[in-house]
Amino acid sequence: MHATVASVLHNVVEQVPLGKDGNPLFSRIPDSIRGQINDGAASQALSAAGVEIRCRVGENGGVLHLWVDGKEAVPVELYFGDYLLWTFPIGPGKHEVPLSRGISYPWLSWREVGRDLRGILGTLPRRRYNPELVRVVFPNKARVGLLDCTGDIFPALPGDVPQYTLLGYGSSITMGVEAIRMNDAYLSLVAEQLGCDCLNLGFAGSALCEESIADWIHTRDDWDIGLFEMGINMDGLLPDVFTSRIRSFVAIVGGKVSTRPVFAMDQFRHFNDLPGINSVRVIQKRQVVLDAVTELGGPKTQYIPVQDLPDISGLCADLLHPSPLGMHQMADSITRTIRNSALWQELILQR
Repeated sequence: MHATVASVLHNVVEQVPLGKDGNPLFSRIPDSIRGQINDGAASQALSAAGVEIRCRVGENGGVLHLWVDGKEAVPVELYFGDYLLWTFPIGPGKHEVPLSRGISYPWLSWREVGRDLRGILGTLPRRRYNPELVRVVFPNKARVGLLDCTGDIFPALPGDVPQYTLLGYGSSITMGVEAIRMNDAYLSLVAEQLGCDCLNLGFAGSALCEESIADWIHTRDDWDIGLFEMGINMDGLLPDVFTSRIRSFVAIVGGKVSTRPVFAMDQFRHFNDLPGINSVRVIQKRQVVLDAVTELGGPKTQYIPVQDLPDISGLCADLLHPSPLGMHQMADSITRTIRNSALWQELILQR
């Protein structure tokens, strides 16, 4: 059966019509939830952080009909499974992206090796994704929609993707801002190192831990491990509101009856950790997260203290966002903590 638009989208809950022409934009949360959260998060939900088009392509190839919002070209990555084939820009407006089964590099055009190479990929040791799976990966800030997919394009098969899925919620850091590529965001790297698929619910400047989004995350049945970054966007809230939001969020996504492993993080090290700035307040906020996990978290919930994460040297010049190096440092630290946990050992024993 040929693919429908909905059947090839990953990390997209629905598409939202935009503007007078009604062109669609990917949305990572339901429109009903967008109406219940802060305006910043509602807008950021339309950013394509962690969004992919995933499909199988038949012998005759096919075409993706995309809509790109804005005035700038969007750099897109094309993969066969885990293997990067090509990076190319898609201009604003409507754009057609042809997909084929073969590998067509300009520097290979002088010999007939492209199609043979595609077959060889399937004989190599399996990483996360089946090389028969074509993946179109978008950058985190792009606003894109899929109008149609035509030709020999088919939905992914269940065995094309990893068995387990990591879902992450958090700020621009989780969303992957300042990562050179979406796959270099710490959340994507953690998922890769654990051998998991990834769902990205990062919301730049607007991860305010609202109860409505916590309820929706809790009811989703498409994730196996949760990684929740809390606090960095909540400095503008009154202390009692901050505490209430954190405690409610933890109780909902990782409470006593939670059946899935949940790892809770608060603010990564940043400028407020420097002496003489706001170190007392940031320590107090981290204590709120720790207390919430200790008092409200269930046996499947574990706190990741800032001491288990890299120091401040891996940040950008704003001393807030991780640099590309910092993203890798954070991913290595978080992966090590998860792998060493009893929660992870229990999960993999179920395979």
